[in-house]
Amino acid sequence: PKSSDWHLLTNRSVITQVLKEDHTRNEVALGCLNPMERDTSKILYFPIHKSGGKTFVRLAPMLKVALLPENERRAQRWRHHHNDENELKKMLPAAILKNSRPCNYPTPQKLREHFLRSVANNDFTDAIRLLPRKGDYFGKKENQATMLSSFGSLWQSIQVLSQPPLPPVDILQEKSVALAPLQFAKPNRPGESQSIKIWMIKDTDGWHLIGQAPLDKTIKDTLNISSDKLEQRFSSIEKNLQEKHSRNWLSKVATLTPPLTLDPVKEDEAKLLFANFRTHLRTNKIESALSCCAVLKGTDNIQTLKVFNYAIRGAADHIDDDQLLGMIRAGKWLGVSVRTQSKLTGTNDYPLYLVVGTPKGPRIFLDIDLRHATNKGRELLNKKNWRRLEASLPKESLQHLKTLFAVHSKLATEDIAKTLKLRE
Repeated sequence: PKSSDWHLLTNRSVITQVLKEDHTRNEVALGCLNPMERDTSKILYFPIHKSGGKTFVRLAPMLKVALLPENERRAQRWRHHHNDENELKKMLPAAILKNSRPCNYPTPQKLREHFLRSVANNDFTDAIRLLPRKGDYFGKKENQATMLSSFGSLWQSIQVLSQPPLPPVDILQEKSVALAPLQFAKPNRPGESQSIKIWMIKDTDGWHLIGQAPLDKTIKDTLNISSDKLEQRFSSIEKNLQEKHSRNWLSKVATLTPPLTLDPVKEDEAKLLFANFRTHLRTNKIESALSCCAVLKGTDNIQTLKVFNYAIRGAADHIDDDQLLGMIRAGKWLGVSVRTQSKLTGTNDYPLYLVVGTPKGPRIFLDIDLRHATNKGRELLNKKNWRRLEASLPKESLQHLKTLFAVHSKLATEDIAKTLKLRE
């Protein structure tokens, strides 16, 4: 397991370095730096003995301790504690950088290629070759611990995602500082992504990688460069990329401009569409679920996907049997009045699914989220949604929708009363 000291010898993210050979105690102190843990460094002591002109190494006692039952490990760890551990830990960053062959590149693009190879191979030892070593800041041993720790945090933030980044985007550059955004898709949240900033700095040798903490120190105090411009450009690019991803996902969704003109959907078609939509959500068939949906023209793509992702998480939490309270018709609208129940809390929710005819066939409105209010928070959300609908729907269409929702609330209220009576 990752919590075991054995992990320090088997994982490629861990860097090991011999720090001391004690001829009095006949042991070698091995420093281990693990960027994937909060307490990043650890010292293992390996007993050695010589025989026949050869040196043999025995298993470190702490590795044997790691094989014991958990309740016995703590006492054994104290038994094998060494007084020089903290001092050796302080020596570890400088020793690692001293024995790591530095590497630099003429362009930020080439530097990014090397770093992404290291990430793909889970090779932290190779990645730290890209760190700078020269200059008043990077040459000091007291700063090297900060540099490795900051870079380790960056490495950890990438590795915990357990997935390759999306295709690279343009690198932003301001004089001798560059920012290479890495984007990662959020699991089970289509169209949403998160960005990790990869900072680069240029010295007389070429371009190097740098963590956030030493970056703040060096560019302000040494290079007299502000990262604000790069941060602003990054925010703009991130927003544009998010919008692009959202558009790509929502290409399956029908967009409608009010007023609704096609004939109302038949009840059997609406029931089948609703059942298919919920099944697709539960089985995480994203494209199939989106193909069941429609949105009003002008709806923000990013916000629409957030609503859709909320629907995915909701379906995962609900029991499989959705209770249909009724089918409601008003004007061109058809509403599916539903009761859902949470697996986790057992509480009921009362959403209204709106089904309309589109040129692509019957669809469920994704961006109209109306539910019978069972708490103050839902009341406020409903008011906010009604304000948006009042601004986008014709008066007649809006009135039909309000009529439909009133019937839905009546059905929900009756169901709540019935449920409470059964529990008495």
